[in-house]
Amino acid sequence: QVRPSFMWQGESGSGGTGALAGDYEYSNNGIIIAGLVKIYALESQYLRLYFTGGLNYGSTNTTIQEVGLKVEASGSNLGFQFGTGLEVTLGSHGILFEAGVRKLAIERNIVSSTSGTAESDSLSQYSNGDELEIDNEDFGSTLSGVQIQLGYAYYF
Repeated sequence: QVRPSFMWQGESGSGGTGALAGDYEYSNNGIIIAGLVKIYALESQYLRLYFTGGLNYGSTNTTIQEVGLKVEASGSNLGFQFGTGLEVTLGSHGILFEAGVRKLAIERNIVSSTSGTAESDSLSQYSNGDELEIDNEDFGSTLSGVQIQLGYAYYF
């Protein structure tokens, strides 16, 4: 199976005092392509128990916009996932329930675009082509987590 996934997370608002007062916006989006193998362990007329496992490729794009500064960065990595599922079949119809775990960490993001200057010290490295660093540590993101699916299948 090939399973694409998409993730988006964003936060915006205003705050700060003095030179740091103003609007901010942080966003992170990503895409995952998973190549999975499904192995049926037990089968009966009405139930099928299976296990899944495989490799994932993930890529994220990050945007940080603060007072007087906009930084865009991206990163990618390979990961893995595994899980188990149950199919309940009634003739040519099926209900699927699947749970799995994905490990896909993106430890480094490379800056692709910068405009302006940071007013705060928290962004310690944000030049084009460099790793994005916050408080002298690599800015990383993760596409890891628990995945639960409920689905319908038609067998023909």
